[in-house]
Amino acid sequence: MAPDTRPETREELLEHNRNLQSRLDEAEEILRALRDGEVDAIVAAGPEGDRIYTLKGADNAYRIMVEEMGEGALTLSLDGLILFSNEHFAAMLRRPLERVIGEHLEDFFVPEDTGLVSALLKSAGRRKAEVRLKTDHGASIPVYVSVQNVLLNGTACLCVMVTDLSDQKRYAEIAAVLEAVPAGVFIAQDAECRSIFGNRMAYELLRAPPASNVSMSALEPEKSMPWRAVKDGRDIPTEELPMRLAARTGKRVRDYELDLLFDDGVCRCWLGNAVPLFDQTGQSRGAVGAFMDITERRRTAEALESVNDDLRSLGNALTQDISEPLSTVVKFTRLLAEEYQGKLGKDAETYISDSVEAALRIETLLKTLLAYWSVTERTGVNLSSVDCNQMLSRTLQHVQVAIQECGATVTSGTLPTLVADELMLEEVFRTLIGNAIRYRGEATPSIHISAVPTFDRWLFSVRDNGIGIDPIHAEKVFGMFKRLHGSEIPGTGLGLTLCKKIVERHGGRIWVEPAAEGGSAFRFTIPTSLDTILGYSSPEP
Repeated sequence: MAPDTRPETREELLEHNRNLQSRLDEAEEILRALRDGEVDAIVAAGPEGDRIYTLKGADNAYRIMVEEMGEGALTLSLDGLILFSNEHFAAMLRRPLERVIGEHLEDFFVPEDTGLVSALLKSAGRRKAEVRLKTDHGASIPVYVSVQNVLLNGTACLCVMVTDLSDQKRYAEIAAVLEAVPAGVFIAQDAECRSIFGNRMAYELLRAPPASNVSMSALEPEKSMPWRAVKDGRDIPTEELPMRLAARTGKRVRDYELDLLFDDGVCRCWLGNAVPLFDQTGQSRGAVGAFMDITERRRTAEALESVNDDLRSLGNALTQDISEPLSTVVKFTRLLAEEYQGKLGKDAETYISDSVEAALRIETLLKTLLAYWSVTERTGVNLSSVDCNQMLSRTLQHVQVAIQECGATVTSGTLPTLVADELMLEEVFRTLIGNAIRYRGEATPSIHISAVPTFDRWLFSVRDNGIGIDPIHAEKVFGMFKRLHGSEIPGTGLGLTLCKKIVERHGGRIWVEPAAEGGSAFRFTIPTSLDTILGYSSPEP
């Protein structure tokens, strides 16, 4: 039946239905072929009507390779319409494949790069460029696009390959960081650490050729490295080296210090950390180590220790060679005052009294200096659990006379139990309470001690209603021998300096600020973590 002839009889209608059913079956077969990957096709509207583009799947092996490859593979019409795309390209865009085929390729790139992509598609020959895809999630992906003109079933098309550069970019960034850090970074590429390479600084520290394998485990038995790793006077066995330890145990190695003895007699001290690397199954696959040359720091520390030894000798001299004769001077001056009281005249008695007072001040200053030195020397060996409520009670007994003389009121909230050097912490409380009494105003002294938890430490406060401290002197008062009131109020100028040293030895800090109701509020923190306290209490390396 002619296409333009209307069916009129029953037979013609039946024939027409059979034709329609045949065409429907054919369309369903084409759809099945498309779904099963036997044929790729798309109908595109154009000035000359609809055009069907197809890619036959006769070569199944080739098709599987394209589908499974780890890059985006596309076939385009000459005007950029996507006729075919593999799943990988759709995955790069974070969108289903059906929302990729039939779209124009330029639409999937950031606006700044669409012009470059259009130019690639319109050019001839093999061309390529680095551009950025835009995903459905709003992110951009750096990619490498390669375009080549091809003929498919006699139809001119474009073959496009899209390579994701994200991992390459991240690797380049990491490599740049490794080259920028002022430390030697080593990477072991296997669990036995038989293949170890490093950044530029790593090879400089080892005096090794760039890109060479610096693993001691990879050496042949009759060969050796031009250096030895030594710790505590003995060669470190290969299996005990920090990166080997990390790779073998799966645990971090921190603050590992060792000496590198080179064949030319040079010795360098290293300090570093090592962390294990794991594969997808959780098994060790190597380790990363970062090391710094601390030779100069160690020499400085040794020189400082030598100076400290001299200061210790000076401290002993102050204690034995000065304190003893000073006490003798005070003793005999007092005897002189008692023996000749009323006989030498008023001026002489004043001279004698001033001499005794000056000698006593020197004696007090010496004791305070020795106390300061003692704090500097103390380490974490004296740490214990301290009930601050009981400690405050003992402190108040020591200053009970001063409290009664001025009628001061001392109150406190509930204080914590924490890890600290009890004698040192008690000295802080004694000094702050004593200063609150000493630097009182006209009103009867009122002192309140409290503590509140803040994140990883306790915040203590000793608040008074005294004469206060001008905020511009808030830092100055903690300086050695800094006294804001001269000789008007007795003191050595070392009390707050000693408090600052004690608090810092516990890993905290101390400061002063105006109290809301007048006077001053001295605040200081003590960490709750024993590791933090030990980190500050231990001698510097």
